[in-house]
Amino acid sequence: RSPWFNGLAVSDVEYSPGFLWVSITNGYIYALNRIGDFWYSYTSGVSIPNGEVRSLESSTDRVWTATSFGAADAFLEEFRTPGWICYDGRSETGRRAVSSALAADISNTNLLRAVPFSGDALVLSTSTLEMLERSSETWEILLDFPRFSATDLAVDGKNWAVSFTDGSVICFSNGVQDTLETGFCNTCLSFTNDRIATGTDGHGVYLDDLPLSTCYLTGLPPLDIRDLSWDGKRIWIASGQGLFSYSPEEGYWQKWSDLP
Repeated sequence: RSPWFNGLAVSDVEYSPGFLWVSITNGYIYALNRIGDFWYSYTSGVSIPNGEVRSLESSTDRVWTATSFGAADAFLEEFRTPGWICYDGRSETGRRAVSSALAADISNTNLLRAVPFSGDALVLSTSTLEMLERSSETWEILLDFPRFSATDLAVDGKNWAVSFTDGSVICFSNGVQDTLETGFCNTCLSFTNDRIATGTDGHGVYLDDLPLSTCYLTGLPPLDIRDLSWDGKRIWIASGQGLFSYSPEEGYWQKWSDLP
């Protein structure tokens, strides 16, 4: 029987081999098996760490989730109910409450994403980027963000990037760390081959440092970007003005206005 999603705030949707995953901000994760005839449900504080469910990410054999209080992963076996392992023992060592965001993070309330990374996971909060080593269940702080809140994390192989509310993007690519600037509040990220697409709050999409022009779309306001996804040819853009796609090679925008 399908869960009742009407009126609920869906925070993320993800496909992994064998399951379609849907997370609800009020603390539930639902998984539909591949046959499409049964929904599994998981509750924060019981199957997964307590708090609001922020994100879902899948790899070949695992699915990861981040709640406001912790991270968890589940090993995927076809047609079997996944069992979750929770990682909520984040260390407070080296953290100083130099901002309201960091003060909240010390209480483990500001996790945003948990993303598979070389067999382990990168975990983003509003004020830290941490490496979670699965085998030892240990956390290592890679970066502290005491001044501005982080908003999103993107991973591509061994490369990663983090976006911030002050308009900056810290990226680590081929062993080199660099900083990009959009000048606006960043909301989301996506790797597009060897480039980085950054969505902003009311100022469209930036590809590396160059804004993507939307001027040919008559009457289109600056896009309020909510999510980005790369399919190998196009950047898919979820915005407050609708669904768009953009081809970097052709410089071509398309607005998908005929959705059901």
